[in-house]
This record gives sequence, C-alpha cells and structure tokens, in this order.
Amino acid sequence: MIYEKEIGDFTIHMQHKLLVHKNKGGFERLQISELLDMLDLEVIELKRSLKKPATSISECADVANIAMFIATKIQNRKEI
Repeated sequence: MIYEKEIGDFTIHMQHKLLVHKNKGGFERLQISELLDMLDLEVIELKRSLKKPATSISECADVANIAMFIATKIQNRKEI
C-alpha cells in the first residue's frame, strides 16, 4: 500500500482528536455546507499553527477529520 506507514501514523492523531472532541456530538446532524464552513475555519487554524509546529499535526488532524465527515456524508448520500 502506498504511504501505509504515514496513513497509520496519522490516523492515530485523527482518532485522538475525535476522542478529545467526542463531547461535541456527532457530525451526522450537520449539513455538508456547515461542515465546509468548519473546514474553512480549520484550514485557517492550520495555517496559523505553522508558526508553532508543535500544534500543526493536531490541526492537520482536525482538517482531515472534517474532510472525512464530508466524504462519509457523500458516500452515504445523506446529503448532496
């Protein structure tokens, strides 16, 4: 598999962020448009975090998780 190690390592960060934010509720109740707005905000946070590399991986995980939520909604055709 291409990038198997990198994917494995990064999903640990994604899972950690999901656990940290589990009290916020699931993404299922959100519209894709709302998730896209959240993604925009997280990308801004990621850009700002590049000045502090210690937090950049965490912000990358937030971006990836929201992108995963959008992809899941599309795959499940809950909203297009």
